[in-house]
Amino acid sequence: MYDFGPEWGNSKLTYFIETAIPTEISWWPQGDGWLVISAFVIVCLCNSSVNAYRRYQRNRYRRDALTWLQPLLSVNDNSNQRLVEVPTLLRKTAIAASCRNEVIGLHGRAWEQWLDQRCPDCTFSGDMSGLLHQLAYGPNQLTSSQLQQLLLQVQLWIQKHRNDHD
Repeated sequence: MYDFGPEWGNSKLTYFIETAIPTEISWWPQGDGWLVISAFVIVCLCNSSVNAYRRYQRNRYRRDALTWLQPLLSVNDNSNQRLVEVPTLLRKTAIAASCRNEVIGLHGRAWEQWLDQRCPDCTFSGDMSGLLHQLAYGPNQLTSSQLQQLLLQVQLWIQKHRNDHD
């Protein structure tokens, strides 16, 4: 090997001491405050997850009712025998949404007004007054357009009504 001797290189760097490489920075929070904040965030996430799951479970009746109603929305004739069950479906959905004693005694105009109060977008007691009653006893009494409008109102009510736990 070559011996460069003491004169080789920059004489000012002779006594230069290199600094040590710093240790790796930890990703774990350094202070107690960060641990408290992390714990709070985790508790909030768990709480919102549990609430979302409960909301999902509470609205199962809506999903079931819409699943039952979906095949009827594409029917354009009044011959389907399941159409007479639509008012019963609406009443069962209303019972699942609120107090049974509140719903069970409602009939006729009072029933339609109660439905409208629970969903402001619906007009069962307005333009559609009496159509639920007619549908329960014979869907062939309704025209195709009346039937489609009524089924869309029922679908809208199931989707958007407000209940006791909303």
